[in-house]
Amino acid sequence: MSASEIADNKWEVDASKPKLTQPASIAQIVMMGGFAAFFAYIIIFSLVGMFSEKKESDLADKYSKMGAGTEEAAPAKEGE
Repeated sequence: MSASEIADNKWEVDASKPKLTQPASIAQIVMMGGFAAFFAYIIIFSLVGMFSEKKESDLADKYSKMGAGTEEAAPAKEGE
């Protein structure tokens, strides 16, 4: 091997090592950890929602009762 090939290989070895103490490296690790945590959150609560029992007071039930009792409280029209 020539001296230039040896020097080139040393540069490639140094370039392939991650620099964990730089702010960009730390930010990338934090970002990927956050992505993994968010993905785990989605998977866990999807499984919880699939296998848990339905509650009696869900959003559709509350929406259907939303207009109840408003007929008496509505003001009378002037022509009546």
